[in-house]
Amino acid sequence: MARPTSSPQQHQAGEPATIDRSPGAPLPDRTNGPPPDQRPVVWVRPTSGKQGRFSLRSPTGRSALGIDDYLLDLWLSSEPARVEVLARLELSPRLTRLFAVALCGDVRELLTDDRSRMAVEVAERFADDGATVRELRVARRAASDAYFELGATHGTARSSASVLSCLAANAARHAVDMHVKASTVATDVAALAVDVAALAATGRGEVDPVGERRIRERQGRLLAAIVGPGYELLPEWHTADAVGLASTCYETKDWSIMPVLADALQDAGCENDDVLGHCRGPGPHVRGDWVLDSLLGLK
Repeated sequence: MARPTSSPQQHQAGEPATIDRSPGAPLPDRTNGPPPDQRPVVWVRPTSGKQGRFSLRSPTGRSALGIDDYLLDLWLSSEPARVEVLARLELSPRLTRLFAVALCGDVRELLTDDRSRMAVEVAERFADDGATVRELRVARRAASDAYFELGATHGTARSSASVLSCLAANAARHAVDMHVKASTVATDVAALAVDVAALAATGRGEVDPVGERRIRERQGRLLAAIVGPGYELLPEWHTADAVGLASTCYETKDWSIMPVLADALQDAGCENDDVLGHCRGPGPHVRGDWVLDSLLGLK
C-alpha cells in the first residue's frame, strides 16, 4: 500500500489532510492528481504489532474522501444536496448502478410486475459484467413498458397499491438506463424509493416526515456500505480464507457470512474498528460493499 510522500506542507502523521467539504466548495482538480499537501489521506487505526499506516484509496471507482457524518447529513438535507453528495464522491459507473440497485431493493416487494423485478436483476448483473448491453436494452424497454402500462391503469388515490407499484416500476427502469448518472440516482431513484416506502408505510396517501427521514437515513447507510470510510484494506489482510469468504458472500449474497469474514480478517492481523464493525454490524450489506470489493479487487 503506497504511502504519501512527505513535503514541508504535509500534515503531521495521524492527522487527516484538510479538505473543504462545505456546500458548494469546489472539488479538487484531479486531472494529474492532487498535490501532496492536498491528497485525501486517511489514518488507518493501528493493527496488531504495527504503529498504523497511511493509505490512499484507489483513484478508480471510489472516492478518496470516503463517507463521513458531514456527507451523510448533507444527504438528508435536500434533493440538490443529494446530487452534490454523489458528485463529490465520484463513484464509478459500476458503483453508481449498484447503489441504484440497492435503492430499488428496498422497495422490491412493491415491484409487482415481473419485468420490473427482472430489470433490477439485469442491472445488478450488468454492473459486474454478468449481462450484455443487449440484455440491458431489452430489460430497459420491458421495464419502461411495465411502468407506462401501470401508469395508464392506476387509480387516483395516491395510497392505492397500483400507484405504489407504478412509482416503484419507475425507479426500476432508471436502474437499467444505459448510462446511469449519479444525478439521476439522487433525484429519481432515491426520491421514488422514499415516496414508495413512505406512502406504503402510512397507507394514507401522504408522506409522513418522520418516516421519510427514517428511509433517507437507511439510504445513507446503503451509500456508506458502498463507499466506506475512504481507504482500502491492507494487503496482509488478503489471506486465502478472507478472500474465499468474501467471494462466497458476494456471489451468494449470504450476508450471514460477514461476521465469519470479520473473524478471518482478525486472524490475519486486522484490528481496525471500521472494518470489523462493518462486518459484524447489522448492515445493510449489498453488492458493492466496500470491504468485499477491497478484498476481491473490485472497483
